[in-house]
Amino acid sequence: MFVLSDLFPQLESFLNDVTTTASKVPGFAGCSMWRDKDIPERYMLVAVYADLASADKAFELMSEGMILDRGYNLLETAPDNRRMLVSRQHGQDLAHTEVGELLSLSMRTSATGYGDELAAELDQIFQSLEVIPGYKGSALGPSERLREEVIGIVLWSDLKSFQSSIPAHVSYEIQLYERVL
Repeated sequence: MFVLSDLFPQLESFLNDVTTTASKVPGFAGCSMWRDKDIPERYMLVAVYADLASADKAFELMSEGMILDRGYNLLETAPDNRRMLVSRQHGQDLAHTEVGELLSLSMRTSATGYGDELAAELDQIFQSLEVIPGYKGSALGPSERLREEVIGIVLWSDLKSFQSSIPAHVSYEIQLYERVL
């Protein structure tokens, strides 16, 4: 099992390398490291770009510099790399979060051709979350690869706020992460 204090210097160095490299690309807005609250061995790097061309260029530079390989080796796992095309953003954005804040993540898939309807449903849900104390911001949009996969992210100030947002019956997984770097 990973202990954050053991990994912290390496994760911090990795994030600094990613940030330094990505910041050379116009359109880079920021990045942060998050740790899964249920599976502490799972981490998520969130990088925010103005457009796909910027993200592609930063990824190319990180690949050339072997930065991503170092991250894979550090965590001893293959990454689940997903790119969300933000179609709705409200409140605090992902590029401006603080250590200790929480991020809830859901990835839902609709039947073929119904991605827009699923996104509209999530948009309504997210609008209702805006009134919950501790809600900080949200973003949603389709996956770049599969338009029927809609990714939703909500930022929370604390665990109580997140927990109050969960309905009695949820038919999809919601992962909760805490910003560690």
